[in-house]
Amino acid sequence: MEEHRQALLAAGSRAHALARRTQARLSRYEEAREWMAASRGAICYYGLNQPARVVQMRGLQDAAHSLGIAFELVFVGAEAQLEALAERYDELLVFVSLDLLPAMALLTRSARSRALLHAPCYGRGGDIPRGCRQITEAQIHSLEESRELIGFVVTDFSDAGNQRYYPGYATEHGIPVLSFPWGVNVARHFPVLTDMQADVVFLGTYFEKGPRIDAFLTPILKRHRHTIVGTGWSESPFGVGDTMLSDFNAAAPLLYSSHAVSLNIHHDWETEGYTCNERAFNSVACGGFPVSDNAPRIFDFFSADEYVVAGEPDEYAATVAHYVDRPGDREAVMARAQSRVFAEHTYHHRLSDLLLCVFGQDTDRPYCPLFV
Repeated sequence: MEEHRQALLAAGSRAHALARRTQARLSRYEEAREWMAASRGAICYYGLNQPARVVQMRGLQDAAHSLGIAFELVFVGAEAQLEALAERYDELLVFVSLDLLPAMALLTRSARSRALLHAPCYGRGGDIPRGCRQITEAQIHSLEESRELIGFVVTDFSDAGNQRYYPGYATEHGIPVLSFPWGVNVARHFPVLTDMQADVVFLGTYFEKGPRIDAFLTPILKRHRHTIVGTGWSESPFGVGDTMLSDFNAAAPLLYSSHAVSLNIHHDWETEGYTCNERAFNSVACGGFPVSDNAPRIFDFFSADEYVVAGEPDEYAATVAHYVDRPGDREAVMARAQSRVFAEHTYHHRLSDLLLCVFGQDTDRPYCPLFV
């Protein structure tokens, strides 16, 4: 349809402008400039085909490709592809989990490779967020065996969260921990001018946080016309079937843009204030009006007049009802939030911060501090 075509054209223009600015930013630093100019290095993700992680990696991949940087996604089962990358490039930066680190070390031995490690918590005295995993003795052993390959640990936690829940990497092994928040893919996340299909939409799984979803969404789903997309919902009390999007990036703009309010519910541990989910960003970029439960980390990225948060289930239901019924109250907040997300929270910004960290630049990364 014409509206979608125009939205795609606008997204392409936005991505092109961001690529130019990102290139200029990175070119101020000699090592980054030389690395990009020589085309001797590549970035890749080696891991499971996990939906939220893959959306993030696709965003980084699209940003990298707009800068002329090779970036490949290699899923478990396609290890020959990773081995081929190591033979093709002199240097590899590899996003990888701690459990797959030994395999990555073996497969990339022909190149100078550095692991950007997704790893479990490594807190003091077993201090970990509710529902999260603590590093095991076997994983610590693996960490020590491959220490020379590890560039840094990558988390979506704030610097304070990393210092609380991930300090062991830095204090016991000298491995820095990078705060690396979620972001948006400007080439694929964009608002679409379209008719409203229903009052509220939720894109996400049920089974991971069923009790919180029951508490927050029961009155809303009883009152409002709704669209639910995700897995695990057949186990819920709402009579909703399971839906798996074959391509989240392709579906999200129309889904979010065609509903008055985009519902956002976090895990218990995300409400502690150290992190927030990817939905906090991509719902905004895709034309949604998010109303979130209380995840204080959101306000590290958005101001109070750019994002609506409600703390308790009754307040949450009332807030959703208010904005469903009053489109005029949504418009200014949406405009400010979209401005913010495209100006500061794209994967072009995140990739630029990541590369500056790789090349030893300790400043100019306000959203991606490094704990050492």
